Amino acid sequence: MSSAKISVPSVTEYRGISIWKVFIIGLGFGTTALVWTLFNIAIPVFLKSNFGVREGLIGFVMTLDNIIAFFLQPYIGTRSDNTRSRIGRRFPYIITGTLLGAFFFALVPIVASMASLALFLAVIILLNLSMAIYRSPVVSLMPDLVPSERRSLANGIINFMGGFSAALSLFISATFFQKGKVLEAFWVSSGVMVVMLVLLLISIREPPLPKEPVVASDETTFGQLTSELSRSIHGADKSLIYMLLAIGSWFIAWNAVEAFFSLYIQYAVLPDATANEAVAAASRALFFFPIVFVFFTLIGGFLGTQLGRLLTMRIGLVIFTFALLGISLTRSLDVITLLLMFAAVGWGLINVNSIVVVWEHASDNGLGTGLYYAFASIAAITGPTFSGIFIDLLNYEVLFPFSVSFSLLAFFFLLKVRSGEAGDKASGVIAARSDFDL
Repeated sequence: MSSAKISVPSVTEYRGISIWKVFIIGLGFGTTALVWTLFNIAIPVFLKSNFGVREGLIGFVMTLDNIIAFFLQPYIGTRSDNTRSRIGRRFPYIITGTLLGAFFFALVPIVASMASLALFLAVIILLNLSMAIYRSPVVSLMPDLVPSERRSLANGIINFMGGFSAALSLFISATFFQKGKVLEAFWVSSGVMVVMLVLLLISIREPPLPKEPVVASDETTFGQLTSELSRSIHGADKSLIYMLLAIGSWFIAWNAVEAFFSLYIQYAVLPDATANEAVAAASRALFFFPIVFVFFTLIGGFLGTQLGRLLTMRIGLVIFTFALLGISLTRSLDVITLLLMFAAVGWGLINVNSIVVVWEHASDNGLGTGLYYAFASIAAITGPTFSGIFIDLLNYEVLFPFSVSFSLLAFFFLLKVRSGEAGDKASGVIAARSDFDL
């Protein structure tokens, strides 16, 4: 993945952004959370109930967004860095991707009611392509507009807006699917996407940039990522590689749950429910997850400072694992809802600290970010695919044991991470451990 060098005055001297406008910027990111939350809840049910697709293929279809994003987003990110237009370098992609995404998202329930699986998959692929067009530009909008010293607060606000949008999406799906109004659930969500885009356009202006395109850099090329991995593998301190393996393992665990949760509710928890009722029930069960998650990312950042990042993540992973184990042992929807809230607590403690530990070990923050998202993306592809194969071979009872197994594997890897606390790089702890086997 490549990034670009931009002139210092173009970003750091732009100070005219207020806190409320950061919330508006978060609406751009919120459109992606709005789509993918409902997508993850409804699409597996459509594939199973309307087309009789086997779980292994369902898992693969649910990874298409990650496969497309893995290859397309770096290219789009570089193109947007070098774009010059009257409305900026990010907005051409944000406008195009959001409008196309809203259009194809509105088409999903229409083609789902038809007899053609090929047409349904075609719309799904076009939706994924549309969302990938603007994901990188909309994420880049915040650091473009917000000076470095305010980005931590701004990132917290962006995450809050993502959680708010995910909860809104779950509310919409629960309300409309319960009444059998499937078309309305998607159309309302598409309408909300357009409203969010309009608010973004009328409220935000991109900072002025030089007319000359920025000079592309190869800071995070694939070759450099593999070199960074090789450095960790062959060093005495293998904390970075174990951290990345832990990240991959816990993302496999959660992405498997995300992909099949609504079908799990339909076949393992509420076997007498209709497909629409199962989607509504799954949406209600997940409603508090994004809210609790966002809150505990803030708590996790504080605990990471006070207790240490590694201990905080280990505590979070224990909570997360026991919550998943508890879900595997109950068939009560109310208990599952409560346990998902506990899972969100652990997930928040884990995620807010994990990328920071990777940054501490990596020789460059860009390389660290590239490694983090590479392992997360691979996990997002393999988790639903392999869990779907296991469900296909056995039954839906295997879903949460599958996730618990990878969560335990993640804990094993995390125990082997010995460094990555604040200041380890500056104090030479990591470098020392590279020379001596401590």
